[in-house]
Amino acid sequence: MIKMALDLGVEPEWGPRHAVVHELSTLGAFVAKVLSCPIDPQRFEAAAKQLLAKAEKKLGWAYEALDPHGEMGFIRYSIWSDVLVCPSCKTEVSYWDAAVRWDPIRLVDSFTCPACEKALAVNACERASETVNDPFLGVPIERKKRVLAQIYGKSKTGNWNRKPSQLDEQVYARATNTLLPTSAPNEAVFWGDLYRAGYHKGITHFHHFYTSRNFLAIATLWELTNEFSEDLRDSLRLLILSYNGSHSTLMTRVVVKEGAVNLFSPAPKRACSISVASRLKRTSLRALSEK
Repeated sequence: MIKMALDLGVEPEWGPRHAVVHELSTLGAFVAKVLSCPIDPQRFEAAAKQLLAKAEKKLGWAYEALDPHGEMGFIRYSIWSDVLVCPSCKTEVSYWDAAVRWDPIRLVDSFTCPACEKALAVNACERASETVNDPFLGVPIERKKRVLAQIYGKSKTGNWNRKPSQLDEQVYARATNTLLPTSAPNEAVFWGDLYRAGYHKGITHFHHFYTSRNFLAIATLWELTNEFSEDLRDSLRLLILSYNGSHSTLMTRVVVKEGAVNLFSPAPKRACSISVASRLKRTSLRALSEK
């Protein structure tokens, strides 16, 4: 500044400046804090890999799945489906069974009820709801009914997909009933004008944005950051948050592309699995500390 003043030929009155900066967004303040205090890239990368290894050791079982040949692999991502109710006979049909067609892959607008054989428009059917016990809240809740529709995984033979099995359901039930870390947020959602009846049915708390398995995985990763030195924790937490919003919640959507042979998640190699998260590319691990 002194050189600039000399170059401009001005004589400013020098003195201290007292700036007050306030960030309204909690997340914005957190991101700014982490990015303005970068740590050594190699040290961050080593810590990130260690975090993911710890998580996989602790919770890797939750994403294990057999491939179509009976060999053990892991889930890349799972597709969950809403459940439709036939307006004629009240039979429940998953949206997946009603609307997904193969060869070529596409979503249709109408289907035939398997029970009463009546031709139905998908949009004419109500979405089914169910009352289940929420183990985190310790009370029954009513929510939109969703069923596991398709498993996309990887094993030694490569990528594969198949219908869910009874074993898949048992593994998911085990994850649902697994005790959550003490740091898992049990917070109510204050919707305000954003609430949409039906669409947001049953989402009263933060963890309702997730399947119970994915909430367990993210909460476990977050809890494990406490095992690292203080200067690394926030950087690791930002890494988790950068993955969380677009990959691990129920807001992740299935994409249908013309000419494709499968439905897929927008980011299939990183969706819905801590075991897959541990295979993040080295450039992804470096990015946070180098900005």
